[in-house]
Amino acid sequence: MDETSELSCPENNMMNPALTMTTQVSAILVLSHVFQIFLKPLGQPAPLAQILAGFVLGPSGLSRAPSIHVFFFQNFAVDFYESMALYCRISIMFLLGLEMDISYLMRNLRPVIIIACGGCLMCSIFASAISLFVYEETGSHGSRFTLALVIIVVLANTASPIVFRLAADLKFATSDIGRLAISTSLVGD
Repeated sequence: MDETSELSCPENNMMNPALTMTTQVSAILVLSHVFQIFLKPLGQPAPLAQILAGFVLGPSGLSRAPSIHVFFFQNFAVDFYESMALYCRISIMFLLGLEMDISYLMRNLRPVIIIACGGCLMCSIFASAISLFVYEETGSHGSRFTLALVIIVVLANTASPIVFRLAADLKFATSDIGRLAISTSLVGD
């Protein structure tokens, strides 16, 4: 078997994983820019426009249409997407490392840990309170405890790249509150 047959795609050349991923990223960037044009006068930061673009193009929005769903969620490209996600995750972690202010984190370790643990504790309490309701409403058949743990992890995740972007967009990343928020999100993650 030669190398070209291993990388072959379905009949349509447009279904090449690299080409479709580039088109998908372009669609998300264009749509997020359109949202940003409308949201910036309202004082909303850029990450909100990007989240909305992902929501509109994702399984909850336009991807409910069969033709768009087939284009955005391709079964034959799963390995390609997994490897690209790994490389992107490595790049994001490198960039997060560049943004970290270790000296500030070490000077303010106690308040940062208190805030991060307090946020995780509040998320745990809230997730425990709603997990039974979610279990009943979704008709789940698995373990209630596992569902509660999943909800806790989802709610307690601070998404530090988003916190970094928000702090930079709102122009308070260099203030004490901004550095405290960034350090707390890193400890929470």
